[in-house]
Order: sequence, then C-alpha cells, then structure tokens
Amino acid sequence: MMSWGRKHFSTCYFANYLHYNLYNQAEKLRSKAPRFEAHSNQQVFRYLFYLAKIRTIQLEYTDAKESLLQAARKAPVAALGFRVQCNKWAVIVRLLLGEIPERTVFMQKGMEKVLRPYLELTNVSLFYQLTIV
Repeated sequence: MMSWGRKHFSTCYFANYLHYNLYNQAEKLRSKAPRFEAHSNQQVFRYLFYLAKIRTIQLEYTDAKESLLQAARKAPVAALGFRVQCNKWAVIVRLLLGEIPERTVFMQKGMEKVLRPYLELTNVSLFYQLTIV
C-alpha cells in the first residue's frame, strides 16, 4: 500500500509529465505504480483527468471519455477552471468518437464564454455530419 506522500508525488509526476508532453513516461508510471487508491477527492479527480489525457493521446477515446466524465462529476463546483478543462477535453474526445456533445455542456454557469469555440467546432461537425448523410 502506498503512503499518502507517495500518492501525492505520483499525482505530481503525472502533472509534470503531461505538462511537458511526456505521455509515454506518464503511461509507464501509471502501469508500474500500484493500483491508485486516493485519500482525498482531489487526488481522485486529478488522477482521472490525467489518465484521460493519456488515454486520449493513445487513441483510447472511449476510456478517456469515461475518465473525463467521472473527473468532471467528482470535481467540486468551486473548481471552475478544472471543470472547464475537463469539458474542453470531453468535447474533443466526443467529437473524435463521432458523437455530438449535448448543448447543456456549453451552457453551464461560468463556462459559456470559455467553451464558445468548442460549441462552434461542434456546430461545424454537426453541419458536416448532416450534409454527408
């Protein structure tokens, strides 16, 4: 069993690897580390977000989508910046899966302005899906 300090540092390593686009190293850390069991909700939603980013880069979009949705649900309402990042990645992953995100994602309180480019991208995708069919 990992101590709290080791779990905290592994989450910091994930953040650092992903910040510098070292996705292979982040995946190696994830695969070699013992099963992740967090002491706090903050560790859980951060871990899920980092895992989703790794999965997205590895083209495992379905797993990434699930991790992003869980991370967004577990994040506190006050963590608006984190929830915005989760929603940005979730929109992109859904579009890559060929899905159209619900409009409610873009209309959440405090996210309308920040997610506007992603709404426009979704509208373009929807338009092209309708014209191709």
